[in-house]
Amino acid sequence: MLKSGNSVRLEQVTQAVKNNGFTPREARVKVRGQVMVTDGKPKFKVHRTNEVYDLVTDAAHANLHGDLAKHTGKDVVVDGIIPAPSKGNGQNVIQVLNLEAGKGV
Repeated sequence: MLKSGNSVRLEQVTQAVKNNGFTPREARVKVRGQVMVTDGKPKFKVHRTNEVYDLVTDAAHANLHGDLAKHTGKDVVVDGIIPAPSKGNGQNVIQVLNLEAGKGV
């Protein structure tokens, strides 16, 4: 787990894992940023690094899709999973498991 407030990029962690002879796997993340909509799809811009991820929900968390739309343009904390990188597939998607908004976010 990384300390709150850090600005390390996931690609840096992934590269460090590879450099040490291991295979990167999916990453469980809890990250602060802003919900955006581009071409009708929810996106997430990470504070400090400005990385942008597509936001997706699975069937078990489909209720969060409406919450994402409701929080467009607002600061939130997304708890989710970024799939393991694969050839030709970057890590630009967060599968949302929970969304925190409001005071203190």
